[in-house]
Amino acid sequence: MSQQYLNEKNFAVVTGEADIAAQFSALDWDKLVFTGGSETGKKVLSAAAPNLTPVVLELGGKNPAVVLPDANKQMTAAKIARSRSGNSGQICLDTDYVLLPTDQLDEYVRLITAQLAQAFPTYINNSEYSAIINDRSYDRILGMLTEARQRGTRLITINPNNELVPDVKRRLIPLTLAINPDRDLQIARNEIFGPILSIFTYDSLDEAIAFINSHEKPLAMYLFGRSSRHLNQIISQTSSGGVDINELSLHAGSHSMGFGGVGYSGMGRYKGGKTGFETFSNQKSVYKQGVLAKYTTRLMVPIHNKRNEKLLKRMLGL
Repeated sequence: MSQQYLNEKNFAVVTGEADIAAQFSALDWDKLVFTGGSETGKKVLSAAAPNLTPVVLELGGKNPAVVLPDANKQMTAAKIARSRSGNSGQICLDTDYVLLPTDQLDEYVRLITAQLAQAFPTYINNSEYSAIINDRSYDRILGMLTEARQRGTRLITINPNNELVPDVKRRLIPLTLAINPDRDLQIARNEIFGPILSIFTYDSLDEAIAFINSHEKPLAMYLFGRSSRHLNQIISQTSSGGVDINELSLHAGSHSMGFGGVGYSGMGRYKGGKTGFETFSNQKSVYKQGVLAKYTTRLMVPIHNKRNEKLLKRMLGL
C-alpha cells in the first residue's frame, strides 16, 4: 500500500523481532531515532557506535508526580488516576510514582480510588480498559505485585465490581496502589510500565527532592501545587526531560518546545517545530572568498615576516 504513494527509497516500514532491530541499528545511517525502554536504548547506542551514527533516544524512566500540600486535591487525584489507568499504564510519559505529604495520604487514596471506580466500574469486556500488551509483560507486572505482597507492602486493588481479575486469558490487571513500598522492591527501583501506582509519603520538600534524585533522571516530572517558591525549588534542584505544572504530559505535545529525555531517559530532541527540524538537519557551512582571494592566498603561504604576520593577526582579530 505505501509503495502506491511513497517511494520506498524515501519511506519504508520493516517489521520483525529483536534480531531484525539489531541488524537495523548496526547499519550506516545518517541518524538513528529510537523510542523504547532504557535497557534496549543502550543496545541501540552500542550497535550504532562502530559507524559513529548519531542517535536520538526517547526512553522512559520512573516519572514522579510531586504533590505539594497546597495542591487542589480533587483535580490532582483525577488527573493522576485517569492518566495512570490510560492504556493500563503502558505509556512512557505516565506517572510512575507519586510523592504525597504524609498527612494527606488517606485522603488521596480515597480520591484516587473514587476516580478509578467511576472511570472503570468494570474491567471484563470493557473496551475502554486496555489489556497488557503481551504475556511476557503480563507476567512481569504480576511478578512485581507478588514480590511486593510477599514483602508486606500495603496494596490497594481498585476493583469496584469484585471481578475475577487479574485475568490471564484477557491479560487484564486492575490498577493497584502500592503504599510506601520498600526501596529495594522492583516497583520502587524499575520503571513499572503497567497498572501499578506507587505512592510514597514525605514530611519535607527536601526529603521529596532527595527521593527523586536517588533515581535515574526521568523523562517527565509532574508538579501539583500553587506555591511558586516550592515549585521553582523542585525544578531547580532536580533534572528531568520535561516538567508539567498542574498537568500531565502536555509538554510533549507542544510545537514550540523540544521534547525528549536526559541521561537514563534519553538524549536529543526530535519533536517540536524548530527543534525537530534542526535535529534532522546538518548545519553545513559554505564559505566563498571574493575579491580578497589573491591577497589571502599570499598570507597563508608560510613566509614569515613582520608585514605578513601583522596582516594575518589583523584578519584573525588578534
